[in-house]
Amino acid sequence: MRRLLWFTIGFTAGTALLVYTMAGICWLLAPVAAALAAVCFFLPKKWGRRPAAALLGLAVGTLYCSGYTAMTAPPPSVDGGTQSFSAVALTEPLPSRYGQRVEARVTLPEGEWRAMLYYSDADAPVRPGDALSGRAKFTVTATRTEDADDLYFSAEGVRLTGSVRDILAVSPRNRVPLPQSAARFSATVKEKLARAFPASSAGYFTALVTGDRSGMDYAFLNRMSICGLYHAVSLSGMHVSVLMGILLFLCGRRKKLAALVGVPVLVLFVLFSGVRPSTVRAVTMCAALLFASFARREYDPLTALAAALLLLLAQNPWCIAQWGLQLSFWSTAGILVLFPVMQKRIRLRRLKQAFVRKTAQAVLGVVEVSLSATAFSLPLMTAYFGIVSLIAPVTNLLALWSVMASFVGGIVTALLALLSPGIAGAAGSVLHLLYRYLEVVLSLFSGLPLAAVYESQPILLAWSFLWYGLLAAWLLFRPRWFVPLLCAAVSFAAALGITALQTQRDGFTVLDVGQGQSILCARGETAYLLDCGGIPDESGETAARSLLAYGRTRLDAVVLTHFDDDHCNGLGQLLDRVDAAALYYPARAEDTQTRTAALEAAAAHGLALYPVSESVTLPLSGGRVTLYPAPGGENDNDSGLCILASAAECDILVTGDLSRSGEQRLVNRYDLPDLEGLVAGHHGAGGSTGRVLLEILRPETVLISTGENAYGHPAPEVLERIRAAGAAAYTTLENGNLTIGW
Repeated sequence: MRRLLWFTIGFTAGTALLVYTMAGICWLLAPVAAALAAVCFFLPKKWGRRPAAALLGLAVGTLYCSGYTAMTAPPPSVDGGTQSFSAVALTEPLPSRYGQRVEARVTLPEGEWRAMLYYSDADAPVRPGDALSGRAKFTVTATRTEDADDLYFSAEGVRLTGSVRDILAVSPRNRVPLPQSAARFSATVKEKLARAFPASSAGYFTALVTGDRSGMDYAFLNRMSICGLYHAVSLSGMHVSVLMGILLFLCGRRKKLAALVGVPVLVLFVLFSGVRPSTVRAVTMCAALLFASFARREYDPLTALAAALLLLLAQNPWCIAQWGLQLSFWSTAGILVLFPVMQKRIRLRRLKQAFVRKTAQAVLGVVEVSLSATAFSLPLMTAYFGIVSLIAPVTNLLALWSVMASFVGGIVTALLALLSPGIAGAAGSVLHLLYRYLEVVLSLFSGLPLAAVYESQPILLAWSFLWYGLLAAWLLFRPRWFVPLLCAAVSFAAALGITALQTQRDGFTVLDVGQGQSILCARGETAYLLDCGGIPDESGETAARSLLAYGRTRLDAVVLTHFDDDHCNGLGQLLDRVDAAALYYPARAEDTQTRTAALEAAAAHGLALYPVSESVTLPLSGGRVTLYPAPGGENDNDSGLCILASAAECDILVTGDLSRSGEQRLVNRYDLPDLEGLVAGHHGAGGSTGRVLLEILRPETVLISTGENAYGHPAPEVLERIRAAGAAAYTTLENGNLTIGW
């Protein structure tokens, strides 16, 4: 059985090499690996069998992945072309940036592929199994691994993306194939859960039961991430293990009965989730455990894990790039390797009363499972999420039991909702109390200093790796109990001291918040945030994490240059995480929905509101920040605020989205100094950062706040004007956070 494990390791390595790095040399790698496998086969059995299995898996994996890619990739003639199509919807639609998107099986003259179709909100509603037709511009995604979006789609088995050019025609069908029937069933479960639970907790319970987190509040999810509980709302092996534990408990030692009853229950759970890969791989492992009793073979959990992975890779080898799959398998591997060791090493022998000892051991087991999973998955979590929770052991101890109780209760409520909505509503009201308890725990612990560390705090991140490494070493190599604790305490104090010394406390920093703008202006004890990004909630969280990493927990004020979405969409989430005293904004701004939402968020958090209609000077520890109302214009961009930050003989100007004509009026009306720094107007758009502004103010450095966008920012003509003015240009898209020190 262990040969299957080693074969899977090799197969996975071959697939990963081809997907990420070495696609061009797979035909050379495969025969070399096969030849080495043959050599190993003739070595003594003790030495050669496992390497032979791994090398054979490497050869087969590279060949299989290469062949799969060649056979499933659409021809080049499809790429970039607009043509008619027919399709069958495979999933529920999801919102996209400009409308809706739905995964579908698309039929074109060249063949049939899975595709992601993007269409307008105004088109007819789509359900899984519906027949679709129309015209779309298609782009091939199967082999462009250098692009993150293409790699994501390939990992999901999607070979094309299509932008529907006209109206998407939808024809509902009564007879729906089984996979789409499962998706419809999952959609029905979500609707029933939404009715059974109060509005505030419905998204949480829906995520636990079906894996769909789209209905959850961003702030709540973010607090779960900070507290190390985000995995609890991602359907995974942990959820399936809970179901398995209940089944085995109810069936006692009758393992064959557990297999006969458990497999149908697990299949039903897969249908609840809409046949998600995370639940499929977890159920595959548990099914191997259940049926081991029929085969009369000893159950090897690592081999079962390998079998599940091999099954998924056989279906689509590109799924190795799914971060969910990677995290799930490393977490499960950590539990399989470390959790049994923890149970042996950590015992509560001094508790004499049996009930108290078993209860304490059960609670301790929750923490042990969490630490075991995190010890193996920590590098990936850091790479993908840029955060490591330090408070996780405490919050897992206090809250994970309620999450698991909510999970089981949510499944029972879903079943009741299918039979009796009234009874389900009563159950939902009771289970809502568990949500409220979790909310209190998250609110209490997510706001603590150093509850989590972020990617901008590299020393503390390194300490996190060291801590979990010490934990694993203690469990595996059995040193004295105080050795890892002493090392952890000393190393944490050193890491905290180094981080405090390296913290960027003073400076003018254009934060990398994607396509939008947010700037930290800080000196001494004074700090201002100028604008707050464009991605709803996410930009505010990005700004908040940067502030916390820079040692800033309070802002003297937030200043909004104007009320475009890409300058203030993150304000609510920012204020949830960081205290601020005041909000300054242009008095002449139009009364839009975005303006109303921003002012309401500021008022709800107790900020003093100051509309600016004439120049205002704010203090900045040995300097000043001056707010200039832009001198009129034809639109809201030319009616905002311009900001001049001055300290230590360094002057930096922010013009918001001011146009070139607005820049002309600005320099004519106000006496502005020569600049050391300029934040390019309108994210580097061609209609801003004009020649007049550059020639009169002569900036040394121009900072451009822009992310991936369809507008062409920064425009080539703007970069050329900046170069002609003798200034250096830097973008957040290429360089991340941009800082000019005082």
